[in-house]
Amino acid sequence: PIDIRAYMRAQDKVPTQEGPTGPASTVSISQPGASVGTTLTPAGPAVNLFGDAAPSSIPEQSATPPTEPLSPKEPLAKQEMMALGTDQPVAPIVPFSGRVVEAFTGAATSVPKALVQVLGTNLHTTTDDNGAFSFPDIKVSGVLPVIISKDGFLKRRVDLRPRGKADVELVSENSATLSALAAGDSRGAESGYLFGQLVSVSGEALDGYTVEISGPSLMKSVYGDANGAPSRTLTTTSVRGQFMVVNVPVGTYHVTIYDALGKERAPHIIQVGLHEGLVRKFSLGQQKYLRGRLLNATSTNAAIDGATVQMLGSQKTAVTDAQGRFILGPVYVDCATLNYLQVDKGGFYRNRIDYACTSDDASRDYYNFSAAYIDGTAVDAGTSLSAGAGIVVGHVGYKNSVKMQLWGPEEMNPDSTGRGKDFYMDADGVLNSTRNRTSSNGNFTVLDAPDGLSYMQAFSGDNQTLSFWPIYTSSSTVNVYVQ
Repeated sequence: PIDIRAYMRAQDKVPTQEGPTGPASTVSISQPGASVGTTLTPAGPAVNLFGDAAPSSIPEQSATPPTEPLSPKEPLAKQEMMALGTDQPVAPIVPFSGRVVEAFTGAATSVPKALVQVLGTNLHTTTDDNGAFSFPDIKVSGVLPVIISKDGFLKRRVDLRPRGKADVELVSENSATLSALAAGDSRGAESGYLFGQLVSVSGEALDGYTVEISGPSLMKSVYGDANGAPSRTLTTTSVRGQFMVVNVPVGTYHVTIYDALGKERAPHIIQVGLHEGLVRKFSLGQQKYLRGRLLNATSTNAAIDGATVQMLGSQKTAVTDAQGRFILGPVYVDCATLNYLQVDKGGFYRNRIDYACTSDDASRDYYNFSAAYIDGTAVDAGTSLSAGAGIVVGHVGYKNSVKMQLWGPEEMNPDSTGRGKDFYMDADGVLNSTRNRTSSNGNFTVLDAPDGLSYMQAFSGDNQTLSFWPIYTSSSTVNVYVQ
């Protein structure tokens, strides 16, 4: 048995952070690159287009938007959709690999003979005596989602990336039970568990912050004291920056961080699975101004004015001007994770679009799809949109025909039909309900996508996996997906 105070106090080492230290890159097997998109809550009150007050590092902006006219364009072509991709390909540094260790031991105790299985496939391996594992022959674009499990431990889903070995911490059943007892609770046998630490961009633990976790349920955070023990009286993080949540129901959650003045810091999205234990860091992020222009993808790329724009998980908003331009900020962004812009506008379903950090915060064009286009797509498919379901509108640039499939974050059966209903367009851009793969046009749509985190998987003609990308879909929301 592990003494609760002893193992919490052992957290002199910070939990391993999920994800890369910068925007995700890809290892390609065909045409690489990728971008995913999505959206969320009712918009709050609008703010000035140029934010509260531009920091000194941001050039001074005029209150009058730029007046250069929009050059006329043809309706969105596949080449333009490809330009929406935000991740650039890189040569593989090492195979997808990692090491599994036991959480809270303080000595990085290896976990041998743990099963590591690739999502939606029969591919699997086990960890060696040092807890190490590797998939040397797998080359896919995006991430490699795996589920790690072993008797006596809560399982863990991890997105492996082709840029170095990942250290993955598994929470033992005993540790999770003792954590719940120390927090004055009992643990449900199949519920999830989250242990987090708030850190600055440079990695220092932070005190005096509150953490809100909302989703299928509103969860209460229990904060760790200066000795690392769970405290029932603390209302903010201590010098260790630690917090935990026990008995988390399955689902996708928004983690919102507030400072002592009640100001939001970088939002985060997490997925908690059945009987899963998460151990990770949450960065406060860096302050940015998000600049862009909204264009109607189905109406000769006309500017969309009067649309409300916000970052998923944040309450700050901006409104587009007559030329579709907006400047949202300042907002805090953790550039090491996926981030999304959400767009609300009458005549459009809510659109959710991938946002990737750039060093210069340069403006970029974001394409939105009207409700009429989406409804027409459903009619062409011979179906209707289900209440409460999401929609994916996408393009892939593979040279050969591919099948696009949504997978749940815990789907391990490769013979499953996956999530949603996928449809494809002929070369002339018209949906053909009898097609089961892309044409030379490369465009596709997925209707009836469920709420929460999924993975978009591309299959070749011989059913080989070409790519995995996480995507967060919501009801009555259009996700723009480009690869």
